[in-house]
Amino acid sequence: MEMPNTSRRDWERWGPVMIYLLISAASIAVGLLCREIFYGGSADVLSFGFLYPLLGGCAVHLLLAELIPEAGKSEYYPIFLGLYNAGILLLTVNQIAAGFLEITSRDSSYTSLAAIVGWTLAVAGIIVLILVAWDMHESGKQQTNRDRK
Repeated sequence: MEMPNTSRRDWERWGPVMIYLLISAASIAVGLLCREIFYGGSADVLSFGFLYPLLGGCAVHLLLAELIPEAGKSEYYPIFLGLYNAGILLLTVNQIAAGFLEITSRDSSYTSLAAIVGWTLAVAGIIVLILVAWDMHESGKQQTNRDRK
């Protein structure tokens, strides 16, 4: 009797959550380090850089694991992961970069462009997530129809 490969399923479920927690902790560490290095204090923008990976990354992946546990079986799920995670990571890096630019009293239009691209990627990922939920709903419907026959 062969044991099911639960470690892969556990990594698929908890891996993104752990990675986003590490990114959030790194963002907090960068904010605290900048507060110590720059005597004038760090920028408020830099202080809130941890919220994107914490709320947008950890919370969404935990909700996804609870609400749609079989989402990994959908053919659209890797597309969702690529788009959404790229959007959240771009928003996080953009927030930290904007904080550094604010500390150095410089301004860049690229931070606005990066924010637009990040939000666009995140929204595109959510649209694909809707396709994943629809795919899971339809496959569940087909499974119950087969069971009735």
